[in-house]
Amino acid sequence: MREFCRPSEVALVVSSPEQLLTPLKVDVDTSRELYLSEVDQLPQPFSALGRAHYLSRVAEAHGRPILGEYGPWIIGDSLGSPRDAIKLTTVPWLFLYHQVLAIDDMVDRPAAFDTKQMILSHLLLERAMSGFRREFGSDEVFWGAFRRYFESTATAGAHEAETFHNPERVFSSEEHLLMGRKNSLSKLFATALSLKTKGRALNDGEDDAIDALCTGFQLYDDLTDWGEDLESHNYTYPLTNALSWIADLRAVPATTLTDVTRDEVFASLILSGSAVGTVEKIHESLTQGAAALQNGGGSLIQRYVNALVQRNSSLLQDIDHTISSAPPAHIEAVVEALQAGSGFVLPSDRIWHRLQSIFRVLAGAST
Repeated sequence: MREFCRPSEVALVVSSPEQLLTPLKVDVDTSRELYLSEVDQLPQPFSALGRAHYLSRVAEAHGRPILGEYGPWIIGDSLGSPRDAIKLTTVPWLFLYHQVLAIDDMVDRPAAFDTKQMILSHLLLERAMSGFRREFGSDEVFWGAFRRYFESTATAGAHEAETFHNPERVFSSEEHLLMGRKNSLSKLFATALSLKTKGRALNDGEDDAIDALCTGFQLYDDLTDWGEDLESHNYTYPLTNALSWIADLRAVPATTLTDVTRDEVFASLILSGSAVGTVEKIHESLTQGAAALQNGGGSLIQRYVNALVQRNSSLLQDIDHTISSAPPAHIEAVVEALQAGSGFVLPSDRIWHRLQSIFRVLAGAST
């Protein structure tokens, strides 16, 4: 069994990540209502489809903040943008955000492809572009950024579609960065805010910082959606590591593990160190991005990431302690059952109930 790596030391903060976002809730709720009122103006059946798509995302969040909705406010704080400037970007951004999510769903889960959903994505894009055009007219800087970030998002999505069914895909630093760039359009609302606030596009440091944040949050999304990704054979970083460990146990190629169960993969995520390793990479990317964007050392993104890292580090310690305190024979029996590869069922006992509870909190971010 691979050894657990200890998370890096982080500064102590008092607030939880969710508490730090509470002051933004009224503004975010207002933007959401404005967005939905415009969605309702789409022709049928697309107004109903657009609202249903949005509500499905809210349901999946289970009451947690949807970070895509909070993004303009969080990044706007780092850029020193006034509240009125941020408000002007939120509704066009929400149209673009949900357009990207609709496309991403069809890339990740081809069985979910639906002609009406594809047409809806075009309508959402048109509304986003119309909203931004009202604010920026024919501004060459803004629309140049739009083209550049849209192409970056498309390139990353096309690459994923070519590689995501390979359980032996290699995740280099470049691969992680490319997967983060599926969210490159996040840099568009940042560009909009920078133009409104500073009269310029993002500089290279700001662009790289948002790349790092997108990489971290994409990994978070992969950890959260591991079950859905397993069902659709979308082999993300945490899944490929977990499957590689099972393959090593059974001395078979990972490509032969086409019928592994959720119980087998969850046990491997925990025992192989895949979950821990994924969270450490998340921390590395988010910390790098937040540090580069901090505004006088006290920006919201810096405080949010610090709080997230602190909470997750505590949860990683809980995982380590729970496994360390289990009788060695108990863990060995689970590993042997995984190695046997037939009829594995996750033990229904205090240890694994505890590990499942910790993991649910650990993988609970809603992007």
